[in-house]
Amino acid sequence: MDVQHSPPLTFEHNLENPMKTLVEKRNAAGDRYAAAVVELRAAFADRSALDRLLSAPSFGPPPEIIPFRHPTFAPDVSGSFVDDIPAAIAAHSAAA
Repeated sequence: MDVQHSPPLTFEHNLENPMKTLVEKRNAAGDRYAAAVVELRAAFADRSALDRLLSAPSFGPPPEIIPFRHPTFAPDVSGSFVDDIPAAIAAHSAAA
Protein backbone atom coordinates (compact mmCIF):
# COMPACT_ATOMS: atom_id res chain seq x y z
CA MET A 1 0.00 0.00 0.00
CA ASP A 2 1.33 3.41 -1.02
CA VAL A 3 1.16 5.90 1.88
CA GLN A 4 0.89 9.57 1.03
CA HIS A 5 2.76 11.96 3.31
CA SER A 6 2.04 15.63 3.72
CA PRO A 7 4.74 17.90 2.36
CA PRO A 8 7.02 19.42 4.98
CA LEU A 9 5.99 22.75 6.41
CA THR A 10 7.41 25.60 4.42
CA PHE A 11 7.50 29.31 5.14
CA GLU A 12 4.07 29.65 3.55
CA HIS A 13 2.70 26.85 5.73
CA ASN A 14 4.42 27.47 9.04
CA LEU A 15 2.50 27.90 12.26
CA GLU A 16 3.12 31.65 12.53
CA ASN A 17 1.38 32.74 9.35
CA PRO A 18 -2.09 31.45 10.25
CA MET A 19 -1.86 33.27 13.57
CA LYS A 20 -0.77 36.49 11.88
CA THR A 21 -3.65 36.11 9.48
CA LEU A 22 -6.09 35.62 12.36
CA VAL A 23 -4.73 38.68 14.16
CA GLU A 24 -5.00 40.72 10.97
CA LYS A 25 -8.57 39.50 10.46
CA ARG A 26 -9.41 40.33 14.09
CA ASN A 27 -7.98 43.83 13.71
CA ALA A 28 -9.89 44.39 10.49
CA ALA A 29 -13.10 43.15 12.10
CA GLY A 30 -12.43 45.36 15.12
CA ASP A 31 -12.00 48.40 12.90
CA ARG A 32 -15.27 47.59 11.14
CA TYR A 33 -16.97 47.11 14.52
CA ALA A 34 -15.78 50.48 15.82
CA ALA A 35 -17.01 52.18 12.63
CA ALA A 36 -20.33 50.35 12.88
CA VAL A 37 -20.90 51.55 16.45
CA VAL A 38 -20.27 55.15 15.36
CA GLU A 39 -22.56 54.74 12.33
CA LEU A 40 -25.33 53.09 14.37
CA ARG A 41 -25.29 55.95 16.84
CA ALA A 42 -25.33 58.56 14.06
CA ALA A 43 -28.12 56.78 12.18
CA PHE A 44 -30.17 56.48 15.38
CA ALA A 45 -29.82 60.22 16.04
CA ASP A 46 -30.68 61.15 12.44
CA ARG A 47 -33.63 58.80 12.30
CA SER A 48 -34.97 59.96 15.65
CA ALA A 49 -34.55 63.62 14.68
CA LEU A 50 -36.31 63.16 11.34
CA ASP A 51 -39.10 61.17 12.97
CA ARG A 52 -39.66 64.00 15.44
CA LEU A 53 -39.54 66.70 12.76
CA LEU A 54 -42.06 64.78 10.66
CA SER A 55 -44.18 63.69 13.65
CA ALA A 56 -43.67 60.15 12.44
CA PRO A 57 -43.63 56.99 14.54
CA SER A 58 -40.23 56.41 16.07
CA PHE A 59 -38.22 54.04 18.17
CA GLY A 60 -39.18 52.84 21.60
CA PRO A 61 -36.76 53.40 24.46
CA PRO A 62 -33.20 53.84 23.20
CA PRO A 63 -30.85 50.89 23.56
CA GLU A 64 -28.15 50.95 26.19
CA ILE A 65 -24.82 52.05 24.72
CA ILE A 66 -22.48 50.46 27.25
CA PRO A 67 -22.92 46.90 25.89
CA PHE A 68 -21.40 48.15 22.62
CA ARG A 69 -18.06 48.80 24.34
CA HIS A 70 -15.12 46.63 23.40
CA PRO A 71 -11.92 46.89 25.45
CA THR A 72 -9.71 47.13 22.36
CA PHE A 73 -11.80 48.50 19.50
CA ALA A 74 -14.46 50.67 21.15
CA PRO A 75 -13.31 51.38 24.71
CA ASP A 76 -14.60 54.95 24.89
CA VAL A 77 -18.23 54.28 24.01
CA SER A 78 -20.27 56.24 26.53
CA GLY A 79 -23.26 58.48 26.92
CA SER A 80 -26.61 57.64 25.45
CA PHE A 81 -28.12 57.13 22.03
CA VAL A 82 -30.28 60.20 22.69
CA ASP A 83 -27.34 62.57 23.34
CA ASP A 84 -26.95 63.47 19.66
CA ILE A 85 -30.63 63.92 18.80
CA PRO A 86 -30.91 67.67 19.60
CA ALA A 87 -27.94 68.49 17.33
CA ALA A 88 -29.42 66.29 14.59
CA ILE A 89 -32.77 68.08 14.92
CA ALA A 90 -31.02 71.44 14.60
CA ALA A 91 -28.98 70.29 11.61
CA HIS A 92 -32.00 68.90 9.77
CA SER A 93 -34.12 71.95 10.64
CA ALA A 94 -31.48 74.30 9.26
CA ALA A 95 -31.17 72.27 6.05
CA ALA A 96 -34.92 72.28 5.42
